[in-house]
Amino acid sequence: MISETKKKQFDGLIQRPAIADKNAIVFTAGYMGYDFLDLSKLTVSPKTSPIVVDMYIDLLEGLKKDGFEFNKLAFIERTLGPLMISSELSQRMNLESIVVRTRNLCSCPMCTDPKLRIKCATTSPLLGKDNIVVISDVLTTGGTILEAVELIKKSGARIVAVITILDRQVPKDKALSIEQIKQEGIELRSFIKRNELLSLGFARPLKHDL
Repeated sequence: MISETKKKQFDGLIQRPAIADKNAIVFTAGYMGYDFLDLSKLTVSPKTSPIVVDMYIDLLEGLKKDGFEFNKLAFIERTLGPLMISSELSQRMNLESIVVRTRNLCSCPMCTDPKLRIKCATTSPLLGKDNIVVISDVLTTGGTILEAVELIKKSGARIVAVITILDRQVPKDKALSIEQIKQEGIELRSFIKRNELLSLGFARPLKHDL
């Protein structure tokens, strides 16, 4: 059951629209599906970007309410939607932001050394005492997020949670990275899940839904 507050915020995903029910496509993670979320469609518009920020704030406030402590937000470089609202989200939550580069630009030591990659890809340094929440747009197989988690861990910082707008709820045999993230004790939370999209008619059933 979706709350009235979530329904109101979810209307923002429809306005552009950000969720496209396409022909079968292969996502970046290599997983096939229909429900394609393009968060950048919302974050480029001053009319809808505050809605996205509110979604993330709801998730972050929920973490605080449940006793999770964090002092920095980590945005993954390849996820354009969250990156575009990182400044506003950081200011409204009064938290520093970092950007994690999960792709090597080249094979030089500057780009391949984990410690240098973190330092060169952040707006503020990561310290061993830092508690981080990773921000992403969607959770599919968890591969990209796990890459960011591993890079942050090498800096000595601690990841307390990962928050996303959409959880595609892929089958467990396709989501080994998600299981690895959970095994490390990292909280995973999403604003909306695929089963909610199904119930609202914004996603097509797949074989494993039947």
